[in-house]
Amino acid sequence: NAIILFSICLIAILVWGCKTKQYTLEEYQGPQISFGSGGGFTGMYTRFTLFENGQIFKKGGSEKEFSAFGIAKKNDVAQTFKNYDVLKINDIELNEPGNMNYYIEYKGKDKTHNVTWGGVNKPASDELKLFYQLLNNLVKSASKEN
Repeated sequence: NAIILFSICLIAILVWGCKTKQYTLEEYQGPQISFGSGGGFTGMYTRFTLFENGQIFKKGGSEKEFSAFGIAKKNDVAQTFKNYDVLKINDIELNEPGNMNYYIEYKGKDKTHNVTWGGVNKPASDELKLFYQLLNNLVKSASKEN
């Protein structure tokens, strides 16, 4: 009986210990990537914010506040943050809004970097378009929070 009780306690500790700590937008201090699109006829924007721990928040349309959207897989999130560096998104200097705008914002401990595109004068690079698509795919594959 003692072995069974010990095993149950050990499993419970492992399960609770491995759960990702949940944060609010205001209290989270780690790296994060925000991205979205909007404008056009309606002028509405949709914005997602991804934390390095996998939490995703969304604000869309006429919503005034962000809401918890879901949780992305840890491996996918780690790869996304690596892709930001590999694709050298931080080196892209682009502030070219248009009728429909797309944007990516990185916030780290000591830096914030923004790129905006959609205008006709200076199109987005292939790397920027690829990274934006990767972010959208990550959001689509995230498990929804209840």
